[in-house]
Amino acid sequence: MRTVTYEVEELSIGDKVKGDKIVFKSREDLERAVSDIDNAKDIYVIEPDGSLTLLLNRVINTKVYDMSIKLSAVVTKDEKKKMKDEMKEEAK
Repeated sequence: MRTVTYEVEELSIGDKVKGDKIVFKSREDLERAVSDIDNAKDIYVIEPDGSLTLLLNRVINTKVYDMSIKLSAVVTKDEKKKMKDEMKEEAK
């Protein structure tokens, strides 16, 4: 089974103050990671300090589906505009 690596802006797992949170560097990485998690794949994340962390599917999958982890991504101004345009098109 292949394991994909994603860069993250922030990884907070088990932090009682911040809660569990993964902030991906891009929307595309967020979407691919969610797909990988949904398809029962483990993922690696590269943290801002360069360390590599393996997130086992059986742990992350449970947190995603009981909503005890927040998954988000950094979105550029161009991506925001593109998303708004896509939403306008879908609304038609």
